Amino acid sequence: MKLPLIIDREREILQSYMRKIQQQQIIIIGLSLIVIGAYYVLGVLVMYDVIELSPDFLDILKSIQVAAAVFILATLFLGISTPILDGFFFFLERDSRSHLLTVWNYGVWVVTFVIVLAQFTGSLESLGISIGVFSAGLAIAMQQPLTSLVGWVIILSKRVYKVGDRILIKDIKGDVDQITPFNTVLREVGGDMKGFEPTGVKITFPNNIVLTEAIHNYSSDFPYVWEYIPVSVTYESDLALAKDLIKAATMDALGNSMEKASEKMRPYLYGTPQEQELSDEPTVLVSMDQSCVVVKVKFICRQNKRHKIKSDITDKILDAFNKPENKNRVAIAYPHMQLVFHEDSVDGVFKKKLHGN
Repeated sequence: MKLPLIIDREREILQSYMRKIQQQQIIIIGLSLIVIGAYYVLGVLVMYDVIELSPDFLDILKSIQVAAAVFILATLFLGISTPILDGFFFFLERDSRSHLLTVWNYGVWVVTFVIVLAQFTGSLESLGISIGVFSAGLAIAMQQPLTSLVGWVIILSKRVYKVGDRILIKDIKGDVDQITPFNTVLREVGGDMKGFEPTGVKITFPNNIVLTEAIHNYSSDFPYVWEYIPVSVTYESDLALAKDLIKAATMDALGNSMEKASEKMRPYLYGTPQEQELSDEPTVLVSMDQSCVVVKVKFICRQNKRHKIKSDITDKILDAFNKPENKNRVAIAYPHMQLVFHEDSVDGVFKKKLHGN
């Protein structure tokens, strides 16, 4: 039942996007019709000498009327072509189709504006000069939006991230909810809390951030990551037993998910140093600390479930350590201070005070 629900959700999102485009088209057609209607009303008033307008002003009004007609034709063309493109590229993912339709709409409008500018300037040569001057002014006045647009192109072409990916940029961490030509919207995870739990907060940042900051993508090629859980045990503990208990608890919590994850990750990591790190079972590593032995278990899990899986493994490790047969053989180390006195290092006066003699 889960797959049909996902498909229905994706279809609903795409239909919502199409409705938004249709609403914008209705607004453009409505405004254009108002402009054309106003032109004809003024023409009638001039014809019956109700008002007087200069020929130059009438030429400007005529150009505006032509521009409105071009906008209507462009809107009607998009209204017909957009659903056709959506159906033609049905084999693409929902995100890819949305980006394709967005690029198509922007491309048509760019051509439309060029035609309208040509109508006002009167020639292609004048249009070229106008576009050059306009572009120079636009580059200075709209530097941030333009760089965000460049960032948007890079995000789509290089697939830096896509909708649904979990990413980290600077101190911003979350799941990508929406990618527009100028900004990206994240559903925050973690926030002020440690871990990767959703906070319900939406974060919007400009796309030009990808030009200057490192992007940490937790789910670009595959939705899995390596995780570690360090367990501090006392030097007096049975180290071999501690390692066995920790590994068994981890395998119990993971089941066969790690074996499946390794199979899916291997094609992406083939020939890389990380391929050597793939394993079907958790790996236990040991190191010495100042006051304890650190037994670290390394495993692979889904990035969006890492916090819960770490919690489950920790619970199972504590349960295993607290079983009656293991309680006196392994112990969790914790910060404390133990004073040890030697007979030959403590003078008689201090020993008497210490023992109350």
